[in-house]
Amino acid sequence: MKRISLASALVPFKAYLNIFDCLWTERIGRGKYVEQLEAKACEFFNVKNCIAVGNGTLADILVLMAMKIKINDPSKHQVVMPALTFVAHSNAVIMAGLTPVFVDVGDDLQMDQDQCKQAVNKHTLCIFPVHLLGVECKIPKVRVPVLEDCCEAMGGITKKGKKFFGTQGTAGTFSMYPSHTITTGEGGLILSNDDEFAKLIRSLHNHGKVAGSNDFNFDHIGINAKMTNLQAAIGCAVFDTIDEVNQRRKENVILYNFILGQDFYSAAPHGYPVIYKDKEQRDWALEVLGDRGIEARKLMSCVPNLKPYQELGFGVQGYNAQRLADCGLFLPLHQRLTKQDIERICNALIRP
Repeated sequence: MKRISLASALVPFKAYLNIFDCLWTERIGRGKYVEQLEAKACEFFNVKNCIAVGNGTLADILVLMAMKIKINDPSKHQVVMPALTFVAHSNAVIMAGLTPVFVDVGDDLQMDQDQCKQAVNKHTLCIFPVHLLGVECKIPKVRVPVLEDCCEAMGGITKKGKKFFGTQGTAGTFSMYPSHTITTGEGGLILSNDDEFAKLIRSLHNHGKVAGSNDFNFDHIGINAKMTNLQAAIGCAVFDTIDEVNQRRKENVILYNFILGQDFYSAAPHGYPVIYKDKEQRDWALEVLGDRGIEARKLMSCVPNLKPYQELGFGVQGYNAQRLADCGLFLPLHQRLTKQDIERICNALIRP
């Protein structure tokens, strides 16, 4: 029986040639492909600046570190973010020395706009929405900076305004993990139209080094978050497939919707969510899918109720995010799925 995986990487032959070039020229750390990848991203997203980094989590940490320095006000330490998200998103806030303020989500899995507005106060540094599973999180109009976590949503476009996810605020972060739109194994991108903000991130991602300096001069306390030339060599080859991958995934969403009768929109789908009436039925469905060779996953966690966050004092009852985390799963949606694969997945489902 054919196994249906949750993710599948599309790696063009050009990637092999690029990697051979890196090895032949012995440029496996920093090199030309990093700059080429950043230029490709700037052109595709029509932004002024792109910084390639080691992974999406580092991208999140860096934009938060940079925002702290830019605002330069210790009283502003709170980051408003959704309660339902991948834990790397919230861990980045903690790692940056900031305080997450968790906002509940609606049944669409996205951060509640009204609650987000209410959570903003004099201590708010920024809001940090995430386009979970590649679906648009509408960003409320607030008087604080906006950072966008687009790690699952590369190439996504807003319904209104037709803007790319990651270009609506001060900066947007992206991941190139194997299950995401395009992959370099690990890897991440940061987009920004703010030149000074981008310059600051370039310093921070290289230990806080003075931009353009080859000496041991440092402006800030930074980290090593640089992308390698090997990662970027793959990235340069796969980047041109973004539209192809997203189009195929959108077609898969349409087919799922046709079979299951649900309404799930995304310009850059990451996974197809199904919400059950209770946890027991969801867990049973996961077992059935697994027995039939179909890989699926529980939905992301309600982060404030996770053990490490409870120990930090965040555990709260009554989150809709907790219900969705307990009762939801997401199905494969990647570009290599066939019509027969999706039909087989749907036939295996225990209907919600």
